[in-house]
Amino acid sequence: MIRHYFIRNEYFGHSAATPIPVHGTYRVPAGRAFFCPRCAEIWALFPVDSQETYVDHVLCDKHELSPSQQWPGCVYLTWAGEFSADLPTELLKREFLLTMKHKEQQ
Repeated sequence: MIRHYFIRNEYFGHSAATPIPVHGTYRVPAGRAFFCPRCAEIWALFPVDSQETYVDHVLCDKHELSPSQQWPGCVYLTWAGEFSADLPTELLKREFLLTMKHKEQQ
């Protein structure tokens, strides 16, 4: 199975959707959609062929950082290792540049 990566309609590549262990068995990961709870926009979509898509509530890059949130516009999820470990190089570069931008603004 393949996961594709789109942010604001820009394609960032694809990666294998590696099956993950869940309660003694393996399952193919679901797709992910990033929904901004402030402007109600789905700003990133990472579908996996023929699988359900789960929605993560994450601020898009149109908004300022709020307490206890990750960087607005960031897709790297520290709590979802199986997802974040498979990000393509172009998307990791984007995440790095976004992080540096936010660090400089602090």
